[in-house]
Amino acid sequence: MADPNLRFHVRNDLYGTLDDHSARSAVADLFYESRGGRGVTKDELRSGLRSLVRGNKLTETQMWAVRGKYNL
Repeated sequence: MADPNLRFHVRNDLYGTLDDHSARSAVADLFYESRGGRGVTKDELRSGLRSLVRGNKLTETQMWAVRGKYNL
């Protein structure tokens, strides 16, 4: 199961990377998602970030900043 404090930690970790609160929250929610209790894989995170870009929650530059920060 995902750590209940994971959203908080990811959101705080992204303060220097993403200035927009809604963008930080969207990425934190993406990291928190649990697929069947086994967590989220790197491929699922990459596709999730791409879908956030398509949904206009992140820009392309922000997506690459998050991917660079977490080595995705």
